[in-house]
Amino acid sequence: MRKRCSVEAHQRKLGKAKPPKPYERPSGPGLTVEKYAEAKVLPAIWLRSIFLLKDGKYQGVPAVEFPYFADLPQLQTDVSTKWRWGMGGRERRWQKDSKASLYGELQLKLFWSMEYEEGDTCFVVEGESDTQTLLYNAFPVLGVSGAGGLAR
Repeated sequence: MRKRCSVEAHQRKLGKAKPPKPYERPSGPGLTVEKYAEAKVLPAIWLRSIFLLKDGKYQGVPAVEFPYFADLPQLQTDVSTKWRWGMGGRERRWQKDSKASLYGELQLKLFWSMEYEEGDTCFVVEGESDTQTLLYNAFPVLGVSGAGGLAR
């Protein structure tokens, strides 16, 4: 016999859910493109020139700016930005009103124009650094931002 769904059953399940962690302001020494590149074993100049990473500040803390470009013609107007001020999982935030897009779309188009035909195999990975690493090693790749990136 199938159990009936009840409001009480849902409330019990919800009561077991962990409450969201409170917002914590950025702190610590921050992060620069050079420190990020060193941790990821990638050349900082390559990250700056290919992925257009740059140093900035997020709420007063040194942070790396990760631009997400939706398409080539809209480079200046349609950019979403993710800030990262440390190497920990909770040390990153999206700029308000950022739009979801795949990381590395612009770079993949440039890559295909030089080495591959559009329609060739393309890897889809989780995270900016995986995207950067595969492209650095000459694999066509697109990235989904973080574990919850598809929900954006």
